[in-house]
Amino acid sequence: MRRSLRALGIAGVLVVGMAGGCAQREGLGLPNTPPETFIAVADSVRNPTAYIQEIRWWGDDIDGEVAGYEYRWFQDPAEPGCPMDTAWVFTEETGHEFHIPVTGGVVRTHRVEVRAVDDRGLADPTPSSLAIPVTNTPPEVRLSDAASLPDTTFTIDVFKVWLDGNEENALFVPGGDSTAAFGLEDFQGRYGERTLYLFAVDTGCDSSGVVSHTWYVKEPTGNVLIVDDLWSSAGAVDHTTNMMYMSLMSACTGGFSKLDLEKYGGVTYAHNYRDLFEIFDLVIWYDDPVNSVSSTLPFAREAVRDYAGGGGRFMLVSLTALGPQGAFSDETMFEVFGVDSLYWRINPVDGSLNPNFDCKKKWRITGNESLGLDSLKVVGTVTATKCMAKSETSVSLYHIPPGTVDTIQKVDYHLAVMNAWGSGRVAVFTMGLSKCNGYGTLENEFCKIVQIMLE
Repeated sequence: MRRSLRALGIAGVLVVGMAGGCAQREGLGLPNTPPETFIAVADSVRNPTAYIQEIRWWGDDIDGEVAGYEYRWFQDPAEPGCPMDTAWVFTEETGHEFHIPVTGGVVRTHRVEVRAVDDRGLADPTPSSLAIPVTNTPPEVRLSDAASLPDTTFTIDVFKVWLDGNEENALFVPGGDSTAAFGLEDFQGRYGERTLYLFAVDTGCDSSGVVSHTWYVKEPTGNVLIVDDLWSSAGAVDHTTNMMYMSLMSACTGGFSKLDLEKYGGVTYAHNYRDLFEIFDLVIWYDDPVNSVSSTLPFAREAVRDYAGGGGRFMLVSLTALGPQGAFSDETMFEVFGVDSLYWRINPVDGSLNPNFDCKKKWRITGNESLGLDSLKVVGTVTATKCMAKSETSVSLYHIPPGTVDTIQKVDYHLAVMNAWGSGRVAVFTMGLSKCNGYGTLENEFCKIVQIMLE
């Protein structure tokens, strides 16, 4: 037992002595030894490879710790592209992904130096160096009206886009966006043929060729825009309904503009609707009387909120825009359109079918007399029609009196309501107006509605 205690005492003396030795070394003022630096060598040193390079490094300091690293580049003098970091750049990382500039589809050799810096600020006087031969395939760019973006834009740094010869005022769009929007100020009041130019620059500083697209810009007519969301897949209904709306608009307004969504590929970018709506006082959007869900209306829903909230007037004629799979959420249905809930064949509580409820018969629809509206009569059967229960903020335009749909109907079922939203106004019709001319009064009623919306 006594021998063990003595051994422990000796060990304690040795530990103290070692600590004291370090203190004496520092006290003697011995010089700090600089750290050493190493770079991981990859095949890129020997073989030309892609311009995106992951370079790793590490350091060693025998009498302290490595606090960080500094790197700098020596650029191939034959490459006049984007400048690199030729001054020392400090980092605590032990590696970094570099996008090395190289243009023209040739091989360029750039050299990087890395030096470790210890915890007393001393840098490696002999930095580690690596020469990297790299090449780059120039990017390709094309104009597209598709909603989905290509999967290769992650290597694009920026797009440059301009109208006609106005390259000095070009838009620079980050590569991840892939869309550019021009407003009225960019067109400077000019209509007719316009040409858009575009090229891309990748993260290696190489650029694509310039592509262009020429189209005809039509000057807006009147203060009302009608949006035709009824596609030719609807067959004869498409032509008949479109002609009806054109006739109604000609009778009710001094002039109007029309956007045929099928003709222009659907217009699937929200900013296009936002900029377009702002030109007009009233926008009328219809897919009447088709009962399939619009594939285009969801792209405009935020523009509708913003447009009406800022003072615009928006009128929607659609059997499917509200409710399950509709373009607008229940929150928007309530807040913006002033619709509390929907009545239709499907019970909203448990999803069961209600055989006693049919919201698609040949009804007489009563107009709001206080607004000067008269009755309409449905001709034929319109499937998928939804009746509405309005909120306290909205005003009824047309409704079905109690007892019309069936004997258990105790309240009004509304087929058109109008609501104030922000400083603007919205109206929604869940019936097909094209089927409501049984009395031959649809033209008069439609003109009254347009006037009410514009008041």
